[in-house]
Parts: sequence; C-alpha cells; structure tokens
Amino acid sequence: MDFVAFQNNIIPKESLNFYSLERFRYADACFESILYINGKFPLLSYHQERLDTTANLLAFQPYQISAELLSDLLEKNAIEHKSARLRLSLIRKSGHNYCPTGEETQVLIEAMPTNLPTFSSINKLGIFRDFTKAKNKFSSIKSASALGYVMAKKYAAEQALDDVLVANTEGEWIEASSSNIFAVKDGLIYTSADDSACVHGVVRSFIIKHFPVTFTSFDLGFLLAADEIFLTNGINLVQKVLKFEGKSLENRLSREVQEKMKTLLLI
Repeated sequence: MDFVAFQNNIIPKESLNFYSLERFRYADACFESILYINGKFPLLSYHQERLDTTANLLAFQPYQISAELLSDLLEKNAIEHKSARLRLSLIRKSGHNYCPTGEETQVLIEAMPTNLPTFSSINKLGIFRDFTKAKNKFSSIKSASALGYVMAKKYAAEQALDDVLVANTEGEWIEASSSNIFAVKDGLIYTSADDSACVHGVVRSFIIKHFPVTFTSFDLGFLLAADEIFLTNGINLVQKVLKFEGKSLENRLSREVQEKMKTLLLI
C-alpha cells in the first residue's frame, strides 16, 4: 500500500478523493519536486525559497516544508534507504469554477523512488517547435498547468530523443521539457535570463550562486556553436548533453560542475 501526506497527516493514497482536491481541475496550484539522496534533502532551502516566492505570487498562505514529515512519509513507504523523489503540491482550497476564493491551501505530498540516477547523461537533445511560452510574471513558477511540457515530452519520445528544448514567444530557446539549460562556449557558462520565461529551477539557482554564469538569449545558432550543453533540474541535478541536434558535444566543464556540486552538497 502506498501512502501520501495530506494536510500534514500520512494516509493511504487510495483514501484520497479527487473532489478533495477540486482546485486541481483549474491548475490553481503549484508544486516542488524534492530530491532525497544519501539520507538528506540537499536542496531543501532552495525549494523553500521558491515556494515562498510562488505562494506570494499566487496569493496562497505560506507553507513551511517539514523535513521531519518528508522523512516520515519515506519511512512509511519503506523507501527511506533509497534515493527518492517527493512531489509537494500546494493547492488553493476553495473557489467557484475559474474564480478562486481565499488564500487557504491544501498540501499533498507524494513519495516515490527515482527513475534515473542523479547526474545521468542526456544522449540526444532536440528542439520542439509546437509550443512557445509567453513572458509574464507567472512564467518562472512551477505551476500545475503543464500541457506544453507534456506535449514536448511526448514529441521527444516519438523522435527517440531524451529531451527537447522549448522557446518563448520571442523565439529564444529558454529551457527543456523539465529542466533548465546551460551552454558552455570558450570556457564561459551561459544560461537563459531570469525574464526569459524559463522556470527558476532550484539547481539553476544553486549554479548561479556558486559559478560565474552569464545571462543571455539563446538562439539556435548560439546553441549549435556551443562547446558543451548541460541541463539541470531538482531530481537529476546536472545532466551533460552528449548530442544536440546530431552534433557531438564536449563535457569537460559539465563534469567539473557535477563534481563541485557533489562536494558542496556532500552527496
């Protein structure tokens, strides 16, 4: 039997009712995907900072993530000795159709073993042209509304690609289907600007804090001329890309970023 945490109580997953989470129907929610590895949650402070920012933006009451509750849920699911992913969803409690009411929220936390090891490689990276992301004040958050990313991932699977990049409405390639993008050219690390409409990922924030990074607008020419490309997200951490649009890439600096991250996070 699988267990979840709902409103800070651990309950059987099967006891959850869809109508207990009614605002999910309107994507009136945000979420955090939290990594558990080697008995710790190495990026928890980054998740809390982003969740605070998102809650304020969506007019949700603040929520303090409890490492103790996360640990209890892992133990209840008998995965406390494995690497795991926890998805914490913050959902508005009430509203009528598209109109929300109040700031009170519900909290659902799910736990599952991770599918891929951290620092796994992206063998083939492509591009997805059927979805573009608008620039607005909500673009940077982890929203429950993810249709564009779902279609991007579907396209990648159909084309035998590990992942694809998506662009904003101005034609800048800003991120992958569930990761941020970094490119290396002549020894310098570049990433999409904060206002590009990319999600402000927790590992992206970590790298910006600990490495010299230049913000830029990625056009296809820039990426095709890059020496290295790596993707980052809160579960797989830093993933070096071996091929982009058929071009083989180096990964010297990508490996250095991986090794420094392991040292700084003690993982």
